[in-house]
Amino acid sequence: MAELLELRTIEVRQRPYCGLDAALVDDLTALAMVFPPAQPDGTFEILFKVWCPEENIARRTAKQHVPYEQWRNAGFITTTPGSTTDFELIENDILELHRQYNFAELGFDRAIIPDVAQRLEKGGLKVTSLIQGFALSPAIRKIEKLVIDHKFCTWGHPVWNWCASNVLLKIGAIKGDAQMWKEKSREKIDVAAAAAMAMQVWLLQPQQAQQEKNVVKPETYTIRYMDDVMVKPVKTDKPPTAGDFMKVKMRSTGQIKTLSTAAAKFLLINKSATRVDEEKK
Repeated sequence: MAELLELRTIEVRQRPYCGLDAALVDDLTALAMVFPPAQPDGTFEILFKVWCPEENIARRTAKQHVPYEQWRNAGFITTTPGSTTDFELIENDILELHRQYNFAELGFDRAIIPDVAQRLEKGGLKVTSLIQGFALSPAIRKIEKLVIDHKFCTWGHPVWNWCASNVLLKIGAIKGDAQMWKEKSREKIDVAAAAAMAMQVWLLQPQQAQQEKNVVKPETYTIRYMDDVMVKPVKTDKPPTAGDFMKVKMRSTGQIKTLSTAAAKFLLINKSATRVDEEKK
C-alpha cells in the first residue's frame, strides 16, 4: 500500500476528498481518500490509511480470528504505540499525506475528537464537520451505485473488503434513507464509514450537489430488509412509506422486527412470527 500511495502521487491529477473515522480504543481508525474521476462517467479511486494500537494486534488476531497481524506485516495497517489510539502520530501521518496529495477537504465527526480537528485546521487542512447515521445516506447510496456499476476502485485493499462485507444497511421506514449498521460488535466497519464520509464531503460541493439533484430518480424503488434473517428485496413503484413495513414478533427468539410487508406476511403464513398488534390484543 505504501508503494501504491507513492505511485498514485505521480499519476493522480484530481485532489482527493477525504473522510476520517476515528476510534479511541477498540476500533480501527481509518482515513479514506476519494479521487473523483476527470469525466462524469469515470471511475472513482479510493486509497486508505488504517491505524490500530500495537498492543491490540495480537489479541484481535487470536480472539477475533481476523488477520490483523498479516495486514500489519503487509503494510495495510499502521500500528500506533500502546493500547490506545495515538492521535499525535495519526495527525502527523495525515498532514504528511496532505503535503503529498493536497487534500481538497477532510470530513469527520468533530464530536469524537474536536482537538484533532483544530490541530489539522492549523496544519492547513479544510475540515468539515459531519454527522453519521442517516445523514450519510446520499454518500452510502452513491457508493452502492458505484460498486454495482464497477466504478468504485479500492485497489483490493483487504481491510476495506472486510469492513465493507460487515456492513448491513438499516433503511428508514419513512424516507427510505440508508444507515450503515453492524450486526456483531467484533465486526468492524470503520474503513467503510470513512469512505462514506469522504464521499459525503465530495457530494457537498456545490457543483456536485446540483448535479446529483438533477439526476433522474428511478421509477422502481427497492425496500431492503437486512437483519438476522435475510429476506429478498421487495420492489415497489412508489417511494417506501410506513405502510410498506410491518412489525412482527419472531416465535423462535421472541425478537420484534420491522420487516417489509411482503417479508412479514411470508413469516406469518409459515407460522414463524406473530403480528405485534395481534399480540397486544
